[in-house]
Amino acid sequence: MILEVFPISRLQNLEHFRFAKNVLTLCRTANIAKLNPKLPELEKAIEMEDLALNPPVANELTPQVVALDEERDRAYQALMSRVRSYAFDEDNELRNAGARIEDVAARYGNVIRMNYDKETAAIENFLTDLKSENIRPLVTKLGVTALVDRLEKNNKAFADFFIRRLSTDQRGKYDVKALRAETD
Repeated sequence: MILEVFPISRLQNLEHFRFAKNVLTLCRTANIAKLNPKLPELEKAIEMEDLALNPPVANELTPQVVALDEERDRAYQALMSRVRSYAFDEDNELRNAGARIEDVAARYGNVIRMNYDKETAAIENFLTDLKSENIRPLVTKLGVTALVDRLEKNNKAFADFFIRRLSTDQRGKYDVKALRAETD
C-alpha cells in the first residue's frame, strides 16, 4: 500500500469545506473521548467557512435600487421626449432650442443603458450643462424646467440610496483564508 501525502492547502474552498465536514462526521462516529470536547469548535469553524463560501447573491436593498433607477430613467425619457417633440413645432426658435438641447444630450450617448455609476455621472454632467448660461434660457423657453428638476431630484435620490446600499454589501466580509486556517 502506498500512502500519498496530500496537503489540505491544495484543496479548493468547497473541497476544503466538504473535507472538514467529513472529518467532523468521522470524529462524531468514532466517539473518541479526547476529541469530543473539540468538536463544537470544529463545527463552529465549519459553519463560518460555509457562510463565507455562500454569500447572498443579491443585497436586500437591490429592489429599491432598481425601482429608483427606473424612476430616474422615466424622468430622463420624459425630459427628452418633451425636448424631441419640439422638432415638429411651427416656431423656428423652439425647433432650434430643442435641437440644441438634443445636441447636448447626444454628448452622453444612451444614458439609460449605462451602468449605475456611469449613468449617475452622465446625468449629473448633463444637468450641469443644462444649467449653463447659454443653455438655461433654452430650457426656460421650452418650458421643461420642471422636468429638469424632476430628473435632478430622481438622480440625487438614486445616488444617495445607491451609496447606502453599497455600505450594506456583504461581499468581502469574510476572510476565507483565515476561516480555512481556523477550521484546519
